[in-house]
Amino acid sequence: MSLTDYALLNSTWLNLTNKRFQCSKLYETYSKRKDADVVIKHEKVIRGCGEIKDKVKVELDGINYYSCLCHKNFQHPLFNTFMVLSDKFDKGIMPFGGGVMEQPAQIIEILNLISKLKSDLEVEQAKEQQSKQKGNKHGRR
Repeated sequence: MSLTDYALLNSTWLNLTNKRFQCSKLYETYSKRKDADVVIKHEKVIRGCGEIKDKVKVELDGINYYSCLCHKNFQHPLFNTFMVLSDKFDKGIMPFGGGVMEQPAQIIEILNLISKLKSDLEVEQAKEQQSKQKGNKHGRR
């Protein structure tokens, strides 16, 4: 897998799973305000949405992104296809004919990355849930 593929897959994943990069939700969050247009525009400027800047906006795994990860240039065009393949691969269904050893190495690398991203998200969500449960226990008397 190329560094470009890695960077695009990772940024697409984060755009879908991390609230920090879900800039389309700004419209949902602020749309009812009288100053919605101004607030949304301000938030997008702060995040670096929509245009490539001279200054690094996000750094992930040593890769610098010069815009918010919501930018269309940071979305992998085949991500949805890889997600479907990943779900099937997790169930033992190969993307191409033959066994695991007969699959293209790049596809296996991509599917392994997606599997890792899913696993990391599950761990993060479990930690958040535990933290909320601890907070609820300490808050009650």
